[in-house]
Amino acid sequence: MRIFACFCLFLLLSGCSALIPSPLISRDQQLFVKGMDEVGPKKPLPAEFVALQKTYPESSWSASVEVVKALLATIKTQQETITRLQRGGDSCRQQNQELQQKKVLLEEDLTKFKQLLIDLETRGR
Repeated sequence: MRIFACFCLFLLLSGCSALIPSPLISRDQQLFVKGMDEVGPKKPLPAEFVALQKTYPESSWSASVEVVKALLATIKTQQETITRLQRGGDSCRQQNQELQQKKVLLEEDLTKFKQLLIDLETRGR
């Protein structure tokens, strides 16, 4: 019975731990968390981040916003590089295809020249 009561108390307390009252979380941290929910590589900087940096410029969470901004800029640069490389890859594939076709034609011409040389040598005898 005692174990059951402890177990019920544990369940009750662990269920309540997810409901941390907002006064225990600072306002700057709340803004950062809300902003992180809105962050995306193709989205503008969330309004919560802007408000956090204006209202709490000395906060460590405001410094974290700068890190997130830098990461988003890096992601954008890398996506542009990937797109440029993909276009370059398409161009290379097309050039490769053209060169393969030229190679086949040159191999056919070489075969014809060899046969012509053989024919000329056999006529001369």
